[in-house]
Amino acid sequence: MKMRSAVFPMFLLLAIVSAAQIPTSTTTVIPSTFFGLHYYYANLYPVVSFGSMRLWDTNATRWQVMNPSAGTYSFTKLDQVLLAVKTATYPTDVLLSLGGTPQFISSDSTNSGCEYDPPHPGSCGVPTDIAASCTNVNGNNNCDGKTDGTNQTWRDYMYALAHHISQLSNSYQKVTSIEIWNEFTAQGSGPTYPAWEGTDAQLVRMAQDANCIFTGRGTGCTAANMGVTAVGILPTVLVTTPNGVMEQSPENTNWGTYVGTTGALSNVDVAAVHTYTGSPSPTVAEKVATMYTSTNGYLVTAGSSCTDIPCWSTEGSWGTNASLEPNLDLQAAFVARYYLVGWASGFQRMYWYNYSASNVGTLWVANGSGGCMNANGCLTKAGTAYQTIYGWMVGQTMSTLCSNGSGTIWTCGLETGSNPAALVVWDTSKTCSTSCTTGPYTITAGQYSSYNSLDGTNTLISHTATTVPVGAKPIELVP
Repeated sequence: MKMRSAVFPMFLLLAIVSAAQIPTSTTTVIPSTFFGLHYYYANLYPVVSFGSMRLWDTNATRWQVMNPSAGTYSFTKLDQVLLAVKTATYPTDVLLSLGGTPQFISSDSTNSGCEYDPPHPGSCGVPTDIAASCTNVNGNNNCDGKTDGTNQTWRDYMYALAHHISQLSNSYQKVTSIEIWNEFTAQGSGPTYPAWEGTDAQLVRMAQDANCIFTGRGTGCTAANMGVTAVGILPTVLVTTPNGVMEQSPENTNWGTYVGTTGALSNVDVAAVHTYTGSPSPTVAEKVATMYTSTNGYLVTAGSSCTDIPCWSTEGSWGTNASLEPNLDLQAAFVARYYLVGWASGFQRMYWYNYSASNVGTLWVANGSGGCMNANGCLTKAGTAYQTIYGWMVGQTMSTLCSNGSGTIWTCGLETGSNPAALVVWDTSKTCSTSCTTGPYTITAGQYSSYNSLDGTNTLISHTATTVPVGAKPIELVP
């Protein structure tokens, strides 16, 4: 993640508001892994419930830190995180993002303007053991390790990393997914910084080599061809594409170009993108639906779809700085609406960024910050909303997909088994300043007994009531 400014076409934003319904399954049970999270390891372990964690900005789990010099590997911090995850009170899948070229092997080793710098110059450079002439994959002996470089530094690191993970005892959570590169689509300078200076074909080459060594898949995938002791070390690990940012051009189109590159989708388990909603402020959570549509559209052009390859948002929130959504109540509203519409759209996982960041998607603050007077820190209103919406959704089916017709009232149905469906409702025309405004939502007398709010409270509904107050923050009407 890097601070950036977002450009989002207004006609696409209007299309979201007018969407009658977002197509996805109404029978799939929402798993806990749908709720992903990032957190800084230096902070206390998250107290909210979640089912998947992505390791990025985790302090020392990037390539350039775990492989600081040729043949030298340091997995201490990774082990500390995996131990913490395993000893938590709830099970969590772990997605490890692999990007960041070490300076010693970077073709642009003095560049201090890469996305992952400071303090690691050169992290956007192509490894020097992949030649610049590597421009195609599986077609003409380019990018094959024969005429255009061995990619051996990456291969050796992939082997060392996979082998190390495989040897960890059951006291550690094993890595369940790997992501090849973070925001490789970021280019230029200013609000965005280059994260990858190579070609798409070179990145495909790195993805294919990682896939082979971790899972054993791919053409010519043998230990001898990889120059390592063994391949297929962790065959059940899921492999994602490198991720791109769907909020702005040209980063979204760059991702589309990548997935259309020969070999990019071969033996890939997941299509990974980022779904920050960006400008304007206040941000619009429902924009996540259009980002899903864009992601699926790029895959369709490449001959696939989010049905063939599950689509994950491996990073996202209301934006990349606090000023994009400064109101704490609207932050809470955003979290709930983002996850509700994200599932209805078709995303199978959404990793929130960030549990404990000081300015991006903050769910938790330390003692002494933001009025918190608790030694263990405090959840923000958004953090409480994250916990609440997790409780509303996980284990349920979305029996009625989130929709708004042509108006500002959105509804989603959630149910378990044969139990009557609860109805989640919010109104995008309402807002919050010193207080949150609401309007009457019509119900049938006796249809609902109470409603739950994002702060965890439950309010009884009179059996004669024909309206309930609805605002920007979703409520859950309970039969």
